[in-house]
Amino acid sequence: MEPVNREENSMDMIEIEDAKSTDSKESNFYADKNMESGQWDTERNRNSSSGYYKEASRKDEKPVKYRRVGTITMGISLILTGIIVICALFKQDFDIMLVVKCAPVILIALGVEILVQYFRANSGKIKYDILSVLVCGTLIFGSLGFAVASPFLAYLSPERQAKETMIAKEFEQEVYERLSGLSIVDNAHTSMGLDFTFPNSITLDTANMYCDYANVSVALNVIPKSKEEFASYVSQVRDALANLSVKDVSIYVYAKEDTNENGEVVSYSIDMNSRYSGNKTLEQITGAVVVENYYNYD
Repeated sequence: MEPVNREENSMDMIEIEDAKSTDSKESNFYADKNMESGQWDTERNRNSSSGYYKEASRKDEKPVKYRRVGTITMGISLILTGIIVICALFKQDFDIMLVVKCAPVILIALGVEILVQYFRANSGKIKYDILSVLVCGTLIFGSLGFAVASPFLAYLSPERQAKETMIAKEFEQEVYERLSGLSIVDNAHTSMGLDFTFPNSITLDTANMYCDYANVSVALNVIPKSKEEFASYVSQVRDALANLSVKDVSIYVYAKEDTNENGEVVSYSIDMNSRYSGNKTLEQITGAVVVENYYNYD
């Protein structure tokens, strides 16, 4: 039998005790860390064990229903906008501005759709169709803008400009025929412009409805000696231009200039409107005559 070395045995016992003490300290250290973070292994096990029940409960839940808002209103708006644009393009006298003023009705319809879907949703949720609203809104306002701009674009077309020029020539011819019988008239100039809304079927007889302006400038070949004499000449011109096809005509009449005994240049002129001068007396015309005296240094 070999002798037992008690010193070695005691050293082994001490190392075993130290190892147990170290393991106990490490386990306590990690336990404290887990206490601070609130993450215990037992809690993890409890959570992992309940995962099955959570997943099972999710399968039992009904999917949330979403009701899209805006699609119906925008669809109806697109249909109405297309109809309006077609009417504006094929019907010249279509009142597009009235439609533009009624455009906020789209907002009212959208609000009604939101309320209806809200009360019908019950447990569901409302989802706004933002993309549809943006796209359809752009199309609506773009189409309305094109419909509003189409009369202006048509006004710039060569055909309509040629039609306006032809009506102006016919008006000039009518004035020439009226004044050709007056020996006191030296020459006359006319100018005329039509509103951009005039139809392609316009004639001189219907031009009065679409006339923007009409001017007649008449030069007399006489030298009046007084306002009363000049007013008598103007009265003849007024009577000759009565009942023109265009009713609202601005008439400007002027006589030849003369030089008085003081060396001043004297000019007689009058500006009147055919609509309001038809019933004026000779005295009223005389009161409207403009006499200018000036020195000519040329």
